[in-house]
Amino acid sequence: MAQAAQYNNPTLLPALQPDCPAVLNAMCEMTRVDSTELMRRRFAENLAHLFPIASISFLTPDKNGRLNEPLRCQVPNAQQPSTLEWENRPRRGIVPTGALARCVSEQRHQFPAHSQNIDYFPISDDTHLFEVIEIHRRTLDASCRDTLSRILAIYGNFVRILHQQELDALTGVYNRGAFDSQIAMVAQSVRQAKPGDEHWWLMMLDVDHFKQINDRYGHLIGDEVLLLIARVIRNTLRTLDRIYRYGGEEFAVLLSPCQAHNALALAERIRGKVESSHFPQVEHITLSVGLAPIDRFDHVANIVGRADQALYQAKRGGRNQVREYVARPTGPIGPGLQAPGALELFS
Repeated sequence: MAQAAQYNNPTLLPALQPDCPAVLNAMCEMTRVDSTELMRRRFAENLAHLFPIASISFLTPDKNGRLNEPLRCQVPNAQQPSTLEWENRPRRGIVPTGALARCVSEQRHQFPAHSQNIDYFPISDDTHLFEVIEIHRRTLDASCRDTLSRILAIYGNFVRILHQQELDALTGVYNRGAFDSQIAMVAQSVRQAKPGDEHWWLMMLDVDHFKQINDRYGHLIGDEVLLLIARVIRNTLRTLDRIYRYGGEEFAVLLSPCQAHNALALAERIRGKVESSHFPQVEHITLSVGLAPIDRFDHVANIVGRADQALYQAKRGGRNQVREYVARPTGPIGPGLQAPGALELFS
């Protein structure tokens, strides 16, 4: 692989600092997980223990050539690297300049000429840039930097493998396994959110009368319909939103934090785009959409259940529509408790 090849010259092998067993233990921990998001967190945790690092950011490219930061890890106390601060409130639309721009275009390790405390490491294969890792260091000599580069090369190899495992073979969007991992981490992260912060949202989408499409036109046409619908949804979403094939003709979308009216407008835009699209042979297809906010102290099963209930109401109401789940308790409740008289409303 191209990224790993630049570290294969044995004359460049450094004397490992920190010691070799510590590095190998870090590699074992980092590669034990089975999702990219979890691996990012393990990677950051282990680097914070191995090197004098102040922060680590994961920057992902979008289709417009800009970068977004879905995850950032701060190490506020160098003497206590286990005390990490995670930021999961994404920065969007970062325009690469200077060394960062060179890292993106050349896909090679870069550091700004004016600073010896920042490194940019690209994670890529021969055709695709997956992410750029931005590391702010407190101090790091040349030997440690080489060791860090090798750890990043191993991390990159596993990122590429995990990326392929997380994709649905038919549609090319993320699969159910990736969804299960990501929604669990989102549910965990929103527990640290402040009251009044914008919500993450879960959108469940189901192709109306899909069985009839398969029965009338055959499964090959049905597969093509799913592929085209996934493409329409993906092209309509914002940069940091993610689409998953949940199962069969059902898709799930995790919307990054936004206001309720923006989430509803985006769901309606997706529904309208699919309705107005032309599908070969089938021509006219519609979607039913259920939408639910992800609240603090929510359990994953409850989040999915509410979005599913909203989807059920959309189908029950005649299909080709968007319904939002809104729970309004009739009395005060504490964190993580259910209000005994909660009302379930669908807008």
